[in-house]
Amino acid sequence: ERARAAYDLAAAPGERLTLRLAATAHADVGICRFAVSALTGPATISADAARIFVTEHRVRGDGVHEAGLRPQDQVASEAGMTRCFWAWLSVPDDAPAGVYAGSATITPERGAARSFPIVLTVHPFRVRAPSWSLGMYYNIPADERIQREQLRFKRAIGFTATSLPAGRVTGIAGDRVQVEFDEAVYRRVKEEGFGADPGHLQMSAALPIARGIARSHLGFGARVDQRPGSELTDARLKPLYQDWLRQYAEFIRAQGMPVAVEIVDEPREVPNPWNRTLDQTNTYADWMREVGFAHGFVTPMGDSNGGRDYVSLADHAGIVSIHAGAGSRRLMERTLELGKPLWFYNTGMDRLSWGFYAWRAGVTGRWEWHFLFDDAGSGAPGYPNGEEWYNPFTGRDGMTTRAPATYPGAMLFKSAFFAAAEGIRDAAYLATLEDAMRAARGNAAQAAALARAEAFLADLRREIPLIIDVHGLGGEDSGALVGQGLQSSIEARCEAWRRRAAGLIAELRD
Repeated sequence: ERARAAYDLAAAPGERLTLRLAATAHADVGICRFAVSALTGPATISADAARIFVTEHRVRGDGVHEAGLRPQDQVASEAGMTRCFWAWLSVPDDAPAGVYAGSATITPERGAARSFPIVLTVHPFRVRAPSWSLGMYYNIPADERIQREQLRFKRAIGFTATSLPAGRVTGIAGDRVQVEFDEAVYRRVKEEGFGADPGHLQMSAALPIARGIARSHLGFGARVDQRPGSELTDARLKPLYQDWLRQYAEFIRAQGMPVAVEIVDEPREVPNPWNRTLDQTNTYADWMREVGFAHGFVTPMGDSNGGRDYVSLADHAGIVSIHAGAGSRRLMERTLELGKPLWFYNTGMDRLSWGFYAWRAGVTGRWEWHFLFDDAGSGAPGYPNGEEWYNPFTGRDGMTTRAPATYPGAMLFKSAFFAAAEGIRDAAYLATLEDAMRAARGNAAQAAALARAEAFLADLRREIPLIIDVHGLGGEDSGALVGQGLQSSIEARCEAWRRRAAGLIAELRD
């Protein structure tokens, strides 16, 4: 019999990691169960530290696609069909460093069980989250319990930021606006661990406020959406918009959380109601800068749109969030030249773009569309829940799917989140390594280890290209789409790079 594979895992205390097992039944073996044992070593990591999931699928169009991960440890098998189990393992915060051993076992209803060894190395150090804004666009649930549970899931993945409401203008008096802010939502987000670092900028949006002022208080009505940007022709808008910004900035300071405010979403020369043109976007950016609000950001789809050069956005906005790839090369270069924060958005849920590549490109933010829609989605007539499992008539494929309200967060999620989580872990090791390198400078005893660490980072910069194109984003016309990950085979090297970073951290801390 061929030697069975072993799981070779490594993590720091407090980290989460995944392992998976795909099993193909060649006979009718009935229901298969999957389990991960306790891991024993310097201490014992309980079997309860692993959450087990089964990949479910559904027919979408002309193929079979992942529907989500169902939280259960068993699944019915059929001859010739491959089913996939996942284990999401949480390493305790107080786990002593050393090597732990255990096993993963699949047990069929009929036939012999098969076990696979697990070896887990727990590092003698903890890692910290990078000082980056990491999150997904998000519709905030009305139910507090559901929101808190979804926020906890986000933190478990490694996200450092989430979406927040920017307030609601209820009236105007001269050049002043009356505005209500939802302090309870901000408090929940902070209590669940978001915004602890100045670099962990949360996200809100400004254009809906301007549209609302024009629609409801300046007499524009539907015209503000029928003729996007028409509100800028009314001289009353600027002082009202800037008054809201001042009040919002003061509210944010009182909450003690860093927040970045989207100036305009995906500016374009033929805008939808929620977009604006280049010139209109730059006007809003200038208004924001005039009141001293430094963390306004824009999300251009590329270096140009509608025949116009969009690189000037970097001169007006405080933060520029772009798609990775050659289509945004000049925006990337100009933003970094100006010393402004650069973010990536809608590049995909792949490991490389959330970790090593983001570090290589010098970004400090990474956002993706979309965590979870709070509506039923777009389905065929008679199918109001467009995210229903096994529904072949769905109109889109959200990152997460609907689930019973009894599930945590009333949601199920896809394995793509685990890929993004691995990238965020990579970024954490790089941040921890750079901390250790700074601490070692000037220490003669650490000179050799520091030189090895500097050589490692220099090698990474040479081996990871600055520009990598994105699957599913081929040019200006596709800029509004959501990317499907970086077009590069170097992602296969991420695990070795992380192991090397871990070794260097340990050396520098000795």
